[in-house]
Amino acid sequence: MVATPAQADFGPARLTVLSDEMAEQVGAVDRLRASHAFVEVEPLAAGSWWLLATETWEEYGPEQANRLFELLAPVLPAGRPEMTQWRFPTIADPPVLVTLPNLVAERDPREITG
Repeated sequence: MVATPAQADFGPARLTVLSDEMAEQVGAVDRLRASHAFVEVEPLAAGSWWLLATETWEEYGPEQANRLFELLAPVLPAGRPEMTQWRFPTIADPPVLVTLPNLVAERDPREITG
């Protein structure tokens, strides 16, 4: 899903997809690349941008979440994020539900954007 700024109801994550318009609002693709907050900044065929923060899930933590939050604050919705616990089954016999940690900046983007 590619959101427009008016539809954005998510926060940055290890993998973020931004529309061209949203990429321009955060300073354009050159700024995203120069930030070194992403290991990949690549165009998608639909005209959006694939932003990958770390090579692996293990490398992604609070430090990366905060860096992405500050960089992407201009396109994030106002207000603190709602925290949801995501549970996924593992490939085990029998499957076991695993709860993933919420690795997001629990702040309001207006702290940065005013």
